[in-house]
Amino acid sequence: MMRQHKAVILLSVLLGAVMMYSGTVKVLNTAGFIDIVELYQFPTVLTWLAYAIPLFELVLGSALVLQLNHKRMAMTTFALLTMFTIIYLYGYLALGIEACGCFGQDNLLDSSPMLIIARNLILLSIAGSLWRLDIRRRAIRPYSVFVIGIIALVGAFVSGKSSVTSEIAAFETPVRVPMQGKVVMETALGGLAYIDKDRNVLVFVFGMNCPDCWDAIENIKAYKRSGTVDEIVGLTFGTESELSDFVATFEADFPIRLHPVERLAAITPILPKVFIIEKGLVTAEMDFPIPSFHSFKGKTP
Repeated sequence: MMRQHKAVILLSVLLGAVMMYSGTVKVLNTAGFIDIVELYQFPTVLTWLAYAIPLFELVLGSALVLQLNHKRMAMTTFALLTMFTIIYLYGYLALGIEACGCFGQDNLLDSSPMLIIARNLILLSIAGSLWRLDIRRRAIRPYSVFVIGIIALVGAFVSGKSSVTSEIAAFETPVRVPMQGKVVMETALGGLAYIDKDRNVLVFVFGMNCPDCWDAIENIKAYKRSGTVDEIVGLTFGTESELSDFVATFEADFPIRLHPVERLAAITPILPKVFIIEKGLVTAEMDFPIPSFHSFKGKTP
């Protein structure tokens, strides 16, 4: 009986720690987790429920660590992990989604579909074993409920803060210094891209996950095809892999340079943003919706 009691404590603490870690990672980057959930193309109502998952994992993990009704908590964990596994298999097989995001994007255990499935099977085995072990239930201690409540409140606060991506938050700071009418090399824009002073250039500042930016792409490319500008330069943030996918998807036939999001936020408070530079001088700034080159020419003397 003593050995079984120790097994319950060990499995309960182990499983609870894993669930708390999973919930903590999601709470610290709620926006990133929601981005992954949206890949599964669920109805909007179900996507909104995803905001509650990190907090639920935190509460469930805390209850397991504190030994609150291990059988019921283990059964709930087993059901939750089963649901996660089925959803992931659906996404992988039907939609080609490999990202799980359960323990963060750079975590080794989230690095491949096989590792993700193997990890979930191991956790399901632990939850199932804990569920089957039968020992005398411990009385609920008031301080345990208090601790779980504090964890839930702190998690909710942090989740609210992290539900806006760092990239979006960076762009929320308004820029009060307009660049129009200034020599480009004397502005913050000049340090982000080489601008030939003898050519007319369109600088397109955008986000690769920005729908408004996607809608502007064809208009942007038409500026060069029509001869309105000599070249287009794109400025964005992200990884080389994301950039390769973006270029292939949108057939972006102009050079795009990656910069830290903070540097781009220093030149524009919103995305997308277009600067027209003629002979080294910033002659126009345009926000979404980006006008066609026909409209732009009509407004230019």
